[in-house]
Amino acid sequence: MRTRRCLAGLLAASLLLPFLAVSPAAAVATAPLPAGYVDVVTFGDPESDSTHALRAGYHTRSTHVTRLNGAVFRGSSDGGATWTDLHTVSGVDTAQWYSVPLSRTAAYPWLRVAFPSGNANVAEIEFLFTIDDRTLLDLLIKEAEAVDPSRYTPELTAALEHARSDLAGQEQIDAAAERLRVALASL
Repeated sequence: MRTRRCLAGLLAASLLLPFLAVSPAAAVATAPLPAGYVDVVTFGDPESDSTHALRAGYHTRSTHVTRLNGAVFRGSSDGGATWTDLHTVSGVDTAQWYSVPLSRTAAYPWLRVAFPSGNANVAEIEFLFTIDDRTLLDLLIKEAEAVDPSRYTPELTAALEHARSDLAGQEQIDAAAERLRVALASL
């Protein structure tokens, strides 16, 4: 499991923010969002359960500090059809960085910050999230593919087939990598 930071530097202009969509994998672009929302699309595969937001950080604007109170961080696992509230901002009274844990029980490839007041008074938003790490498994798959097929054992064939299957979550990836490592070591 790897962790990555997603920084979404936002413009301070309250009037522009309700229409700003931020994608850390692409350039900032405008999109027709409901008034009072900022969408942040995280890294990861939206079709898998691999993206788990762990923590959100935010820095208030130096002016209108308390307007950030009431903002709601939301996550979606279905492309934005439904949203789950992850954190509601409260107690903000100083222009500084704030950091809060988010849900670890579900994967949310889509994140949104809602500003019910319509004033998106935030200087910067940061997300720390995990992404399933397939590095070792992919390396072992390449190693297995380099083996002469005449040397394949039934265990290696089964382990390679399983490693190429649709694995959900870090535990399944690690188990498949270990199974493939053992099969390769037995050659």
